[in-house]
Amino acid sequence: MTRLLLLLALASALVLAAGAEARSTAFKPRKCGEITVRKNGRDSTYRITVFQAPLACTTAQTTMTRFLLSAVVPKHWVCRYGHSGDAWAATCGKIATNAPIIRAYVVGKAGG
Repeated sequence: MTRLLLLLALASALVLAAGAEARSTAFKPRKCGEITVRKNGRDSTYRITVFQAPLACTTAQTTMTRFLLSAVVPKHWVCRYGHSGDAWAATCGKIATNAPIIRAYVVGKAGG
């Protein structure tokens, strides 16, 4: 009986330690530089940030440039433009749990 209690206490401690480790290594937002998009004869510059999960900056920049220029949404992604209450101009996210989220912030405005 004592062994069982000791084993349960050890297993509980390992689970708690693993949970604490997972939280400490959670993905931190990653800045992926800026893109400039020319639309209707006007240049607009956006700062690109990736949230929630890793994604190559080149993929983030390409995905956001295509969406901002022509509203093309890649397969297995969901994108939308920001509205008055949003700090970002556009956002795209992969359709999966804990998948990457890309946000484009207008350079010179708050956020990102």
